[in-house]
Parts: sequence; structure tokens; C-alpha cells
Amino acid sequence: MTYPADKAQVQHKTSLPFASLVLASLTCLTAGPLNASSIVKLAPLESSAAALSIASAEDLPEGWKYLPALDLYIVDERGRDHLNALDADGSVEEREEDADIQLETLPNDPMADSQGWIEGFHVDIGAQEAWEVTTGSKSVVVAVIDTGISANHPDLIPNLWINEGEIPGNGRDDDGNGYVDDVHGFDFWGDEGDVTDENGHGSHLAGIIGAAGNDGFGVAGINWNVRILPLKFTDAAGTGSSALAIEAIDYAIQNGARVINASWTLKLDGVKGSGWESSNLLRQAIDKAGEAGILFVTAAGNQFKTYQGLDIDSQPVYPASFDTDNMMTVAALDSEGALAAYSNYGPVTVDIAAPGSGIYSTGANGQYVVMSGTSIATAFVSGAAALILSVAPDLDWYQVKSILVDSVEGEASLNGKIASQGYLNLANALVAATGEAIPAPAPSVSPTVDGASSAFSPSPSRAFAFPAGGCSLIQE
Repeated sequence: MTYPADKAQVQHKTSLPFASLVLASLTCLTAGPLNASSIVKLAPLESSAAALSIASAEDLPEGWKYLPALDLYIVDERGRDHLNALDADGSVEEREEDADIQLETLPNDPMADSQGWIEGFHVDIGAQEAWEVTTGSKSVVVAVIDTGISANHPDLIPNLWINEGEIPGNGRDDDGNGYVDDVHGFDFWGDEGDVTDENGHGSHLAGIIGAAGNDGFGVAGINWNVRILPLKFTDAAGTGSSALAIEAIDYAIQNGARVINASWTLKLDGVKGSGWESSNLLRQAIDKAGEAGILFVTAAGNQFKTYQGLDIDSQPVYPASFDTDNMMTVAALDSEGALAAYSNYGPVTVDIAAPGSGIYSTGANGQYVVMSGTSIATAFVSGAAALILSVAPDLDWYQVKSILVDSVEGEASLNGKIASQGYLNLANALVAATGEAIPAPAPSVSPTVDGASSAFSPSPSRAFAFPAGGCSLIQE
């Protein structure tokens, strides 16, 4: 039977006591945009003489940055006068002001029973059966637009994306792509190549998608082999920017990502009824990713204050509620396999559910932590998409999405709440992708670790929770 060696020999790769793995509670910031950037789409050159003044990406005015995959511009304060002049001339087709993004979290007991989704004693998603067919491929790139990654984490190092055209640490843009020292992705918030995760959220997602398996310690991701491309767009507290999210999507397109994991939501209280939903440039960026063959996986959002999930068909949450074909929206299951009370849902908008409660995975600084939320469930679906592409790389995003939705395991609590009425099943998905039956794994017995009958850690615990799908964008 194929099974990760992690199962038999476990080490917590940190010098800190296990109890110290608790993440600090993060402050929810509700201020306006942290910078004065604008996201700009210019009118066609033939209809705008003034736009010719910035037609060349090599000779842009100060403060302007061109995103070639999206054909958009990010303009900071230095370029504002030039932008205003073009706007007055009619040269600007669309313009949006930047907005804040932030992470919110509720701390809880860091102890976890184990990665329950592997054993199936939380929610059985068919992982063991799927690993009889494939454990992933390093030819598949998954972009994680989040808080960065613990790039020195032993469980994440083997599957970290590498830019072969860049020389580490020389302070130069060796490959000429506009980003200096982007060896393992880029930190758009700090405008640097260091993608270190000071928060832990992005690392947790990366571990679910692709923590190295069969390496004798730690945890295993859905893919034991994959390429995780970390695109950091927040600060340590999880506060980021809509412009940076768009820039990260552009980078993912240019660097061959097949899947984008976007475990964050947008709050649109200030723009409801303004037509923003149909014209927003973030949505257009997601559409462009689809044109480049990318499946965009995002969170349905959480209601941790009330533990009463919203029907986002009638109370939209974005990007989850965008009418964008290449996007999958994910709800969270509780530890019993039912729709989590905190999870948003929507029989039209939300495509699928996945484990999201009490999930043990990699964290910042080489640690391991437990988190809950639709953010976490989203990473399961991103990982599943990558696993499918490892055996069927010629599939397009529509085929991958169809396989994931059509191969779900039915669950009564999801009827009338989720479009597929079921939750992720890796084994079923691989049968659909390969057209071949999967052999049943041989029975196994979990070893005892730290005095508990557990694969990876001590006794069960409550979990960290990330409201609103992990990240929230405040549009004032």
C-alpha cells in the first residue's frame, strides 16, 4: 500500500515547546487603503492620443507599473498627476482605487489529533486510495496568493517553486521580468523577493496543498510532489491590498500556474448597488487567468461571530460570488463531515465543500498549527485540482472543475446548500480523470505517538479559526 512515511516516524521540527505553536490573535484593521495606488485599464490607443504617452512598458512614467498578462496598470502616488491628465483626456477606460485586505483570526488550542482527513476518522476524502494512483507532480504549479510561506520549513522546502532564471540575493532582476530576486515567488507588499510568512496562514494552506510526503517526518499534503508558488500580498498582520492581489494574479499567469488558491474574501459595504460586481478589475483579472488555463479556487467565507453561515446567493461575498466560470467556491465541513455552522453556502454560487475544521498543517517558522475555516477548505480543493493535473496534464480548467464537482461524496447537510450537494473525494476524482479503477489500500494500524494513538500529534483540540475565509478586503 502506498502511504507516507510521515505516518510511522514523526518529529515536530521546531525547538519550541509544542504548546508554543499557538498563533497570536491578530488585530482586525478597518482603516482605509494603506497606499494611494490606482488600478487602471486604458482606453484603446486608437481612441486616445494621450494614452500613446505610456504605450511602451519599457518607458513608463514614474509611479506606473504595467501588468502584461492582464493589460492593466498599477499607479502609485508618484504617477497620480499623469493618471489624472489621462483620465481627463478620456484615455482611461476603467479606474479603481486600491483597498485594504486583512486577515482576522481567533486563537485556540494548538493540539491536534492528526491529519484526520488522511485516516478518514474526521472526513474521509479518499486520500489513501488516491495515493495508490499518484502522489502529485512537480510539473504542476499552484500559486498561493496569501501571507507568504515558511520557505525554510522542512515539509515545504522540497516543493517550493524555483525561478531558474534568477540568481539568489544579488539584488538584480536577472530574468528581466520586473521583479528583483524573485527566486521563490515575490512579496508584492514589501516589493522584494523574500516571501517569508510572518503570519502562518499562507504556510498552513501550502502544507495542505503540498507538504512533502514519504519523507519520514512531519505531515503530508494532498500532493507529495508539486510546485508551490508563494505570492505574498499582505503584511505580518494579514493586511494587504486589492491592487497587489491583481498583480499577484498577473505574476501567476506569467509563471505557468495551473491553479490559484485565493483564501480571502472582499467586503463591499461601500459599493453595493454601484455596479461594481460586474465591472470590477479583480474579476476581470480572474477571467484573464481562466483564459490562461488557470482554475481559480476561492473561499465561501465564514461567520465566526454568529456561527450562522450566510446564503451568498442572496447576500453576495466576493470574489466567491463573482459570475466567473473558471472559479470554484468552497464551503467548509465540520469534523463530523457536515456543513460547518460558520461556513457560508449557496446552492448556485458555492460549488463544493471540503474539510475545514481542526486541520493540522505546516505553520510559520518551521512550526505546525491547527486552523479552521473556508480558507482551509479552499486549499483542499486547490490541492485536489493539482493532483488531477498530475495524471492528466492536458485537461483544461473546465474539465478539472467538472471532475471535482461530479465526483463529490454526497452529504445530506449540503442538500440545497451547495451546488454539487457533496464534498471533495480524491479517489473518485482520480477515477474520473484516469478512467481506471483504484485498488483499495491494505488496512493499516496507526502507531502511538507521544502517548496517543495518533499519526502526527497528541490528542484532539479545538482549532484556530480565520473569519471571512481567512482574509477580508475592506472596500470603504
